[in-house]
Amino acid sequence: MLKTKMLNKMGIGLTKWLCMAAMLLCLNTAGFASWGMAFAESDENIGNSLDGTTIEALTVQWITHDSTKTAAGADAPETTAEHLYLSATDNAELPMIYRIETSMSGQYNYAPGDITITIPAKVWRARTYEGTGSERAGVPDDANLLGYMEIPYPAAPSTKADFNWQLVGDNYVLTNTRTLSAATSVSIEVAIRGIRPIDIVDMSESLPITVDVEVTTHQGNTIPMTSNVLTAQVDTKAEILSAHKGGDLFEMNPGLSEKLIARLPEENKDPDDYIYVRWYTYPSKSNNQPYSLKIQDVLSDAYLVGENEELTFATKGIFLGSDDYDFVAETDGSYTINVVDHTKSTSYGYQYNQMLELWSAYRKDAFEVAAPIQEQKEYRLNNNVKWILTESDKAVDGDDRVVTSWKDSAEIIYSPIAWVRPVGAFEVSKWTHAVNRKDWTYGYALNLLENGQDVEMDFIVESTGYGYPWTTEKTKGFSYEQLNDAAINADLESLGLDASDFGKLGWTQVTEDFRTFFNFEEQELTSEDFEFRSLRISVPTKQRYAKWSDGTFAYVTDNTLPTPDLIIEYKVKGESEWRKAARATWGADGLGEFRFVDVAQNITTGAMTVFFPQNVTDVRHTFTSNVFDGKMAEHCDTAMIEWRVYPTIIMKASDRVR
Repeated sequence: MLKTKMLNKMGIGLTKWLCMAAMLLCLNTAGFASWGMAFAESDENIGNSLDGTTIEALTVQWITHDSTKTAAGADAPETTAEHLYLSATDNAELPMIYRIETSMSGQYNYAPGDITITIPAKVWRARTYEGTGSERAGVPDDANLLGYMEIPYPAAPSTKADFNWQLVGDNYVLTNTRTLSAATSVSIEVAIRGIRPIDIVDMSESLPITVDVEVTTHQGNTIPMTSNVLTAQVDTKAEILSAHKGGDLFEMNPGLSEKLIARLPEENKDPDDYIYVRWYTYPSKSNNQPYSLKIQDVLSDAYLVGENEELTFATKGIFLGSDDYDFVAETDGSYTINVVDHTKSTSYGYQYNQMLELWSAYRKDAFEVAAPIQEQKEYRLNNNVKWILTESDKAVDGDDRVVTSWKDSAEIIYSPIAWVRPVGAFEVSKWTHAVNRKDWTYGYALNLLENGQDVEMDFIVESTGYGYPWTTEKTKGFSYEQLNDAAINADLESLGLDASDFGKLGWTQVTEDFRTFFNFEEQELTSEDFEFRSLRISVPTKQRYAKWSDGTFAYVTDNTLPTPDLIIEYKVKGESEWRKAARATWGADGLGEFRFVDVAQNITTGAMTVFFPQNVTDVRHTFTSNVFDGKMAEHCDTAMIEWRVYPTIIMKASDRVR
């Protein structure tokens, strides 16, 4: 509660009364610490008296610690009386609190409304910009004020405290709500709120903070007094802390946009004739004032690395730029990209969201491909980047408009690898399918058979074909052994095979599931002893023959390749004739929806499963790698197919298996 004191005037002289009034202690109620203050008489206060009432003193002072006064080793006081300098290290709301102290004396008490204290409502100006282009700079905007004052009294019309306030124009006006004694002192702490470093101009000063007090005497006359002036100043910064540069190489067009492809040289715009490098870079920075950010990228040419690391020029680098940014070519051969312009986004540390991807291209024919028996050639490509950050706010005396920068570089070693002739292989495996079914257990199944009960069993058959060596006319007549011989094969090398020869033929792969035995006996089981009940198929794994991630040629998984038709056949009771059950197809391009076609009359299907008639003892499935929906494609990049099918058989409780 605001404390006041009424003096008994009887027997006390005027001089003594004034001295006592000057030493009164008063406290406010809104959570801020408040102190009374003794005010000595001075010449400037003479004449602030009327009708037996005097405004003894009115002062304002910062109580927030000044940054220059709290530095290590400083010998100055921790507060500054009239000017507050804050050096902001982050973007937290700025702490700014000042104290108003005033005292009055006289012969008459002050009725409600007799004392008014006027303080400015806003004293910080927002940012606007002057100038254009690179000269554009942030300056204070007199027409746009920020923040608000936090006053330790309630708003009018509340009378719960000795004072209340109301906003009148550009000022807060505080008015006493209760009768106060003739000798009264008031101490108020006012906090400036809602001001963050990013919102105000670096090193700009606040508007002057002055306080006006008016006292209405018992005769209706007014006594005014104006305080001293307070100002404040905030120092902000923006700077680069570090930067990172890296790169990835692609030996074929990685799907560049038309915008980037258009920047290839006019004499050869075929994307397949180049290798590409994706250079990427991002900064680490700290800022609590707006900034502009750009990079200068210095693209390297490609150099052949010789003995003793000697470099020989191989080909010029072609800067394609970025999809997200435009660039300007500089006279020194670098490329400038403006990343952000006067952004107010505050940050500290690495900014991955500001990562730039910059593309460059190099002519493939400039790189020598070593023969299989030669040492690989090694080429060096590098890229240098310079991040440049410029503070947005206009330089003022004693505080320059700071420009900081950071450089980094990345290097890629490229060894063009010769195309390697593919070798092939064919494999098949079969094993039982572990399922959560009690009669799968071997011992339990034997018990069921012994008791005259049939047993159902599931298996997996996996057939793998690396058939790419047989997809060219030039290899016709070469045996499996010849095509899988050592890489250096004079007969094959004389054919002059290269990547363009392959993929023009398909290969046919047949997997037969036949001749079933029991308990290591040499005599085959017959339809009296078992039968195939069904065959479930799946979508196969497919691979193409291409460069692996390390640049070497290999079979690389690519399940976007088409799936060829799979023909399913069977035999009844071990007869010699194969009967067609159905054909599984994924459409004319091998990429459509699965379905069964050409289903025989005595065959039923469900989902991806074919159900056989009784007494089927042999099953086979066949595909040709470039046949889709019954038609042969002229070209197919499928180089390997690994197909799993899931046969189910029924072991009958015959005399041989019981």
